[in-house]
Amino acid sequence: MHGGTASTLAHVRSNYWIPKGRQLVKKVIRNCFICRKYLTKPIDQLTSPLPSDRTNQTPAFSVCSLDFVGPLYVNNFGELQKSYIVLFTYGVTKALHLELVSDMATNSFLLAFRRFLARRGNCKVIYSGNAKTFLKSKKEIENLSRILSQSMVQNFIAKERIIWQNIIEKSPWWGGFYERLVRSVKESLHKVLGKAILSFEEMTTILTEIEAVLNLRPLTPMHFLNFVQNQPTYPVTFAEISENASTKSSLFKRKKYQQLLLKQLWHRWKKQHLLDLRTAHSVKNPETHPELKVGDVVLIEENTKNKFLWKLGKIERTLQGRDNKTRCYELNTSGGLLKRTVQHLYPLELWTVFLQIEKTFRTLNFYSFLIYCFI
Repeated sequence: MHGGTASTLAHVRSNYWIPKGRQLVKKVIRNCFICRKYLTKPIDQLTSPLPSDRTNQTPAFSVCSLDFVGPLYVNNFGELQKSYIVLFTYGVTKALHLELVSDMATNSFLLAFRRFLARRGNCKVIYSGNAKTFLKSKKEIENLSRILSQSMVQNFIAKERIIWQNIIEKSPWWGGFYERLVRSVKESLHKVLGKAILSFEEMTTILTEIEAVLNLRPLTPMHFLNFVQNQPTYPVTFAEISENASTKSSLFKRKKYQQLLLKQLWHRWKKQHLLDLRTAHSVKNPETHPELKVGDVVLIEENTKNKFLWKLGKIERTLQGRDNKTRCYELNTSGGLLKRTVQHLYPLELWTVFLQIEKTFRTLNFYSFLIYCFI
């Protein structure tokens, strides 16, 4: 039957009356493997603190992420042609840089990446998804860094080579800070373009204007209302600079004043923006599911909703984060090894279930045995 607590209890009570029957039925259903497989919930884990790449003051775009947006259709001499947007997002302030490419080939992406580095400066860390283009580009850039490191002339560049990190497959929320900007770019494009078909150059111009608008977005709407009050107490004027530019002490003063303004800006950003990010994270209780161990068998979530079609996997290795919490596991499946986050894993606790069923059979009375027969 496997009809749940209410239907099973109603079926039993049509012939028998068992004291505390509902409690007993719930206990039996919890030990039913088929019901457990159908009703199991994914593993939960506490939200990790933001990494230092997202909170520390760094040069613009020194820590950035990559993502593709598209396809967009452009007019190429009367024919519709696909094009794509490469979105670079600064990990700290979420500033963005947009590059239009004609396709998703590795060579096209690398050219866009070179344009980005030429205009925004060298970046140290890059986060990206698991698109085939990014994976191929990662290998090529690693090979390029290896070649440059062998040259004495390019020794400095070799020391500043880029660290490339890919998020776990099928876990786009691990790159949430740039996935949200993908939505902002798409919304702006839909509102501006409508049904219009632009040329490649026109689309590039539109993207540059959208980039400028999104980079001017305020932290909160109150910045528009209190714009006058938010002006610095001692505004910088060209007259003041020209009068004092000839003296050495005035230059040091001006430099110190600019550093003070920059420090106040970062302090304000940390107080307002970082504290607002906490409201987006819900407090989770990790005790709802015990932490999985090596050797446990779990269900692996697939695209279909039918859990009986999902694959089974055995945990081979745990991958711990900065806070020593496990949010990713390496699994051994019929198709080989793969990595999945905790949100995709549904525990079965097979050996625990079998032991509980064996213990229940030894302790239950005759009426409990009848319930097992009906199930």
